[in-house]
Amino acid sequence: MKILVTSASGRTRLKNIVLEAAICKECGARIYPTGSLRAHLDYHERRRQEFLKMLPRREESTDKAS
Repeated sequence: MKILVTSASGRTRLKNIVLEAAICKECGARIYPTGSLRAHLDYHERRRQEFLKMLPRREESTDKAS
């Protein structure tokens, strides 16, 4: 018996309940409830910022090794 059915549109049906999901365009994750999408996008932004901060340090360490 299948209980969980997910479609590409972001709707998930669990028994008799239909849950609407927001789909992240960056990673494809389905976010329940849809209001949590902003927090998820903030997560991507924080990761991007951390990565950009790390780049100069990494370049310094590779320059010293050469």
